[in-house]
Amino acid sequence: MSYYVYGGKITYKDYLAAKEFTRQVTTSIRGAGYQIALDVSRKTLAVIASTEGLARDQIQTGESVDNMKGDPGAEKFARLYYHYEESSRGHEKLDPKFHWGFCQVMVRIGKMNDSLADLLKNARTSAETAAYEQYEIACYAFDRELYAECLESLNKAINGDHTSPGYKLGWRFYQMKGIIQLGFVDGDMALMDLAAAEQSFLLAARYARADYPVHTGYAMLCAGWAAYCRGELSDALLHAELAMAIHPGLGEAFFLAAKIYMALDQVDQGLVILNKAIDLDRLFVLKAAADGDFQKNDDRLRGFLDDLRKEKYQQTVAAVTKAVDKITQMTEHSTDPRRNRAVSMSKRFLSEGEHWTLMDLMGIRGLADSIEAILNIPKDQVDGLAGKDVSAKPEAGEARVGEDGSRTRLTVDEGRPPGKAAVDRQTKTGPVTETRYSVGEVGPDARQVIDGMEFCSIPAGTFMMGKGVDKHQTTLTLDYLIGKYPVTQAQWEAIVGNNPSHFKGADHPVENVSWEECRVFIERINHLSEGRRFRFPTEAEWEYACRAGSTSLYVFGDDERLLDEYAWYYKNSGNKTHPVGKKKPNAWELYDMLGNVWEWCHDWYGDYPVGDVTDPTGPVSGINRVIRGGSWNNLAKYCRAENRNYIHPNDRLDRLGLRLVVHL
Repeated sequence: MSYYVYGGKITYKDYLAAKEFTRQVTTSIRGAGYQIALDVSRKTLAVIASTEGLARDQIQTGESVDNMKGDPGAEKFARLYYHYEESSRGHEKLDPKFHWGFCQVMVRIGKMNDSLADLLKNARTSAETAAYEQYEIACYAFDRELYAECLESLNKAINGDHTSPGYKLGWRFYQMKGIIQLGFVDGDMALMDLAAAEQSFLLAARYARADYPVHTGYAMLCAGWAAYCRGELSDALLHAELAMAIHPGLGEAFFLAAKIYMALDQVDQGLVILNKAIDLDRLFVLKAAADGDFQKNDDRLRGFLDDLRKEKYQQTVAAVTKAVDKITQMTEHSTDPRRNRAVSMSKRFLSEGEHWTLMDLMGIRGLADSIEAILNIPKDQVDGLAGKDVSAKPEAGEARVGEDGSRTRLTVDEGRPPGKAAVDRQTKTGPVTETRYSVGEVGPDARQVIDGMEFCSIPAGTFMMGKGVDKHQTTLTLDYLIGKYPVTQAQWEAIVGNNPSHFKGADHPVENVSWEECRVFIERINHLSEGRRFRFPTEAEWEYACRAGSTSLYVFGDDERLLDEYAWYYKNSGNKTHPVGKKKPNAWELYDMLGNVWEWCHDWYGDYPVGDVTDPTGPVSGINRVIRGGSWNNLAKYCRAENRNYIHPNDRLDRLGLRLVVHL
């Protein structure tokens, strides 16, 4: 099957060597992504996913395959292909070459790739300095698949040599050792040692615990997988449950624990924990259905998933019904196509949703919230608006007192759509203190912030878009304006009233924002702006602006070493964002197009779509969204104009923000 299974016919080492679960897409995009084969029983697949839903998640349905047991009477299995984009950095490029999901988390240890300069800043002794220098050599060797040499440098970092006594407390050293010893597709099988890998990961967890508790959770998960692969299920379960406790958001830890319980035939307990993993990421539904330990109890799994499907439907239908009632009252006389689409989308779900598959239901888990975002109605005002005649203009000067004692006054601007009054925040009387704005309120200088945003004029033109087999000529027929910088945290907070960013800094790019949250941000800017209409860029607009007329490997030429002058990426970022505009701009004076943070884009290969699609925040078809530009934690090769990746619109990352385009 698609996964290594406890008690299977082959050893874990043979399983890796067979490479049954991966295949390269094409040699022309080597290293860009892989397709991973998943075999799911057709009966279970009918419960969890539709063909359309799989397609939206970039999962293709292939041919039917017989049950691996060779039983002529056994049910058919559907073969699915999950396209895995490799978007990590350095030795993390193991992700798509290894066991889907587990390695994705095991080697995604951000702090493990700290640059030598940053590590040396905190080095307290000459021995520690020498150890980190050896670690830098180890990273270099790993990137070039010189795994024996990598281990040699790691051992010198830990144990020392004739020039240094070594440094035994560097958790990064043990984490990298464990990865090599664990084994992976295209790795060095001669170096594989599961027992040694488990011990390396446990030491990594021990030494990371004081300063890096999240990475301690990752390391414990790694130890759990190493123990599972050598058949020590009790130890594996202990490690996985410790990872769950240390890092409650680590879905792979819950999945591993559930998998182990299934291998131990403790099905009820396994399904309970699987439910928690699914709450963290719905793709664990598909992963469980394709996993051999779960397939041993496929009937029980299918019953559990069907019950979960019914539960998710009931939860969603209640929220959507309430939302539809409010929307209908507030948009009874509206001709706004976005609002009408929101009503139509909701009613379609209410009429058909009972028969939708589990993944489709979970894919719209935020439908009610999305509808309110489309309507641009803050949550704390929805109940008050329901039942009112919002087509009537509010009384000018009508005031509302917030929870913090501040007062807001509604002022009506002529020409605005009914019910879309501007909100001006009034200054508090008395001593000035730090003001914290709740969601739905704009800052006192919102209009000034909008007026102060800088944009660059981009002329219409033709260019070669994309890379490899997907490269094609694209023509943009319209001029447009695009932000000189990514949206900053100061700008976001002035408009939305909060700052969700992980790396705080007023002039840093805003990050940790979902597609829907960005839609609300754009709607509020458009609400406050005079004449201009802001939106996301299309992919074509973004790439064309990024290239700035260049046809070279990078926008500044073919010399990768120059990237340090133009972008914040893994070699110079120190694992964090930086203030915008501190690196060199491209030829069209655009800053931070590469690195710092990824940027949300429409997956549209041309000018901004017109006609039926009139929403200035863009098309809403499909589940995944495209992001562009790379970020502070990416390899140089991912910080290129043509590089693209996908992400679910509800996801938030500390390396993902946005840049605006003005709709001319």
